[in-house]
Amino acid sequence: MDWNISFPEHMKEHPLVANVKIQSKKNEAPDLIDIIVSKDSGPTINMDRTKLMSRIDCKPFKEFQIRHRKAAYFKMFIGRNVTNKDYFVNKKGVQESKSSPYQYHPNQIRDCFDVIMHKIITTRLYGHQRNKKEILKNFKKFLLNARTEPFSLSQLVTHFKVETVPWLMNIKNEKCKRSIFGKFVKWLFHYFLSILNHSFHFHYIKERRIYIYKTNWREQKKKFVKDMIIKNHLLPIKDFKEQVNCHPLKFLSKPDGLRYIMMQQYDSDKKDKLLKVMAILKYVYNIYLRSSCKSVANLFETLGKEKNKTQVYLITSDIKNAFGSIKQTILYDVIISLIRNLSDVLYLKKKTIKNNVRYRYMHVVDNSNSHEYITINRDEICSELYRVIFDTKCLINKKVYILCHGIGQGLMLSSILCEIYYASMREKYLSPMEQPGSQLFMYVDDMMFLTHDLSVAKIFLDRIMKGIPEYCCFFNKLKVKKNFPVVDGDSVSTSISFLGWNIDCRTLCIGPDYPNARYTSKYNRLTELSFQNKVRHTSTLKLEKIMFSSEINSECQILKNIQAVCTFQANRCFTLLRCLNTNVCGDILSMITKVNSKISGKILKYQNLVKKRTLMFCFLKALYVIFRNQKHSHHELFKQIEKSIKQNPIHKKYLKSKFLGSKISKRKQKKQG
Repeated sequence: MDWNISFPEHMKEHPLVANVKIQSKKNEAPDLIDIIVSKDSGPTINMDRTKLMSRIDCKPFKEFQIRHRKAAYFKMFIGRNVTNKDYFVNKKGVQESKSSPYQYHPNQIRDCFDVIMHKIITTRLYGHQRNKKEILKNFKKFLLNARTEPFSLSQLVTHFKVETVPWLMNIKNEKCKRSIFGKFVKWLFHYFLSILNHSFHFHYIKERRIYIYKTNWREQKKKFVKDMIIKNHLLPIKDFKEQVNCHPLKFLSKPDGLRYIMMQQYDSDKKDKLLKVMAILKYVYNIYLRSSCKSVANLFETLGKEKNKTQVYLITSDIKNAFGSIKQTILYDVIISLIRNLSDVLYLKKKTIKNNVRYRYMHVVDNSNSHEYITINRDEICSELYRVIFDTKCLINKKVYILCHGIGQGLMLSSILCEIYYASMREKYLSPMEQPGSQLFMYVDDMMFLTHDLSVAKIFLDRIMKGIPEYCCFFNKLKVKKNFPVVDGDSVSTSISFLGWNIDCRTLCIGPDYPNARYTSKYNRLTELSFQNKVRHTSTLKLEKIMFSSEINSECQILKNIQAVCTFQANRCFTLLRCLNTNVCGDILSMITKVNSKISGKILKYQNLVKKRTLMFCFLKALYVIFRNQKHSHHELFKQIEKSIKQNPIHKKYLKSKFLGSKISKRKQKKQG
């Protein structure tokens, strides 16, 4: 039987949510009990349905329905929004980052449902206070789940004090009583889900779920669109019925407000034209602008060369609202000035890769194979670019608008247009600051400035703070990080995160900046085969040379990076295994071991500090540490891991050490000595 519960993608169409019937005033208490008992969860109840229904007390459910019809749930949530308690400060007193100014913390929602359980559900339905605490504790865990991650109630059901539940007093069979109460708890979770769906907007950042009160979300969107119209960034079009090549707007929440992404909606002819334009834009960018933009690979090479020299000053920041801040006239003028360097007739070569059509601009044409080329006039490209930049239509609440400022993020040409615009800005305003000993690295809207001269670093920082109004470009002041003080008492960063990597400001060593493993994968319909494929997919581990290169990192940092890889891989395996639909079989560990062996092989290509058998032991030890804290789940697999560690010859040598901790400490002692 199924004890799993998950957030359905479409709440209103989900059968379990429909069965809750909390909106129905005609639904009687016996019908509600029948819905709960008939749920396909828990062990089968070997008792006649009529006898079972006669032994269950209906009065608590009748009282619940009366209270439910009178309940004003929105007041319970609104009241919690203005409370003095700060839910976004952790136990260490550190303020957690918010994805939205109106975001609700899972603890905040749990406290709201605490009030609901006290006022509406009451002890006559859940019995002892311990049952209430267990339900709320697990509901908070459920709120923290990834987007497609299932949640099992099987362990929760075993912790209840079912003998204290008043409406089950007449049932003597302990298993039957526990099964019925487990079905009630599953129904209760779906009841909570229905209230959440009615009151909250679910916003997703990759696989992480953010909760925003619906009224606040509507007001925020309405205000955003109104401000865009006032600033002349959006122009409403009346009586425009044709919605072909009109892109719906999807709003995403940010700490300082909203940003939008346009959903691509092209007909086949329009898409083909844009693919041809993209081929031309990529060519002119690579020829005329890319040479002035140093890549991220150059950054890590530079850090490796500079780490043993004099003091290096670092500044990182990113452009605020990079796509929405673009001046359309400047962008068009920059692109036209580049395209004018090309001939009047342009030659393209068509390629089809896995049903995806691609065009490539041919600078040199072979006349013997002229039939293979597609010709297009330069003026056609210019006119199509004019329509893309100045005539982008978007759809908001069934109303059509023209985008008068910026370019729509998410459209086919958005990325390359953004790169051309900011590469032009960099060449005109920021490149003059690159004096000998100073370098600027830029990737779309993220940038890092590196210099040996403190005065140059301060000049660049001042420029960043003021922005570049000529290009309507301003930088996120809250995201500016530096490793030097401007004035006495100024905050200084010890490490800087840049494009998924952590850079130590003192040693210039580089390590991976891994996200939460829980939110890096999708879990829907996870079978053993898909589990195996996801475990094999190791691109999130960032197994690149820069992590293990002795030219860039010290020996101590390389060992730390290996430790981080082992821990993140163990977390990935555990989160995927926890969501596996089938029971864990004996070859799961061997499957994980094979993948770890391949990862070890990749690591060995770049370093010779740690041998393969030591790496394999580190992966095994990382799995052991993760599973040790969750013994109740996958107990048999934990025993297999524990047995494998004890049989490993390295275990005796490093019996009292934790991971690579002993090696790291020895390296530090040698350096200090």
